[in-house]
Amino acid sequence: MSSAANVTVTIRNDAPFVSAGRYYLFSDPAAWTLMPTDEGSGQLPLTLDKHSYALGAEPVPSEPDEIQGMLRVYKLRPIALSLTDSSGNHAALSVSYGADNLAVLQSWGFDCHSAGEPTDKPAETFTVAVKNGGGLLPKGKLEVWRDGAALRFFRRDKGLYTGKGSLQTGELPVRSIRSVKAAGELRREAYQVHGTEGGLMTGRAIAIGSALALVFGLFGTLLLNIIGLVIGIVIGIIVGIQTSLQEGEPDRTEYREVDERSTAVEIDAPTGGAATLFFEPQAMESFAKLLTFEEMRGEARKTAPKADMIDQLERLAGLHEKGHLTDEEFEQAKARLLGKI
Repeated sequence: MSSAANVTVTIRNDAPFVSAGRYYLFSDPAAWTLMPTDEGSGQLPLTLDKHSYALGAEPVPSEPDEIQGMLRVYKLRPIALSLTDSSGNHAALSVSYGADNLAVLQSWGFDCHSAGEPTDKPAETFTVAVKNGGGLLPKGKLEVWRDGAALRFFRRDKGLYTGKGSLQTGELPVRSIRSVKAAGELRREAYQVHGTEGGLMTGRAIAIGSALALVFGLFGTLLLNIIGLVIGIVIGIIVGIQTSLQEGEPDRTEYREVDERSTAVEIDAPTGGAATLFFEPQAMESFAKLLTFEEMRGEARKTAPKADMIDQLERLAGLHEKGHLTDEEFEQAKARLLGKI
């Protein structure tokens, strides 16, 4: 094999020319090579001439699986390939979706990127954390960058807890931003700590008292025989009890810092009116690099052409078609938008 670049494929069903199993797939100028991943299986590498066997990639779905507020969600699915012989027999190959596999397949002439995968992402992007997206953005970290007249948001959810990864992408037109400003404060909050009652620590008293009684008792025996033993035991018990008395603590007031600071981005809501997106306070620095001072003050809205309403109407129509807006909600939102013209 002339190239070490390969992808690991899974063939779930036997085909006339290859058995089901897991293989490393290599591409040479004249042949495809399938090498079993299990060296102890006894299977030999299979070399398939490219004139007789064609490798193809199944079409990638272009529509999002769902809409979550401003984001389109594309579920991550295994890359589907097929090997076809000259007689039309097929072998279905499955490849896990990942950057390394995408790069290898790209070098072989196959673009298998999900529709939600950004292909024009700039070298410099920023990470912002959403505190409260108001149903338009999910809580957590998002990658953001400037794309012409819009901000692009992107998240790669690996599905660590659900086992179902996804790509989430969306845009925020700059002209829809009403303001970007700091909100909230760092305040000091009082809270009560309940005290404790005093009393005898029984376990400790028994342990200390027993030990001291033994020591004083033995010492007393040496000096005064039986009477000394009794006196020593009594002294040991009394000292053990005294050292095990615990004083109570009164109720007290303590203070803690409550950080309510955030970066508030007020926007034109997709359904009309205004909505506010709350980010962690550090997001202000990122937005200051992505937007001009005038854009952060919402002045881009004042100069936006009325034709921009078409874009918002199209977004509303998309939400309505997907079932995220009822007929009544769609008509009301459309009326509010048209009323601005």
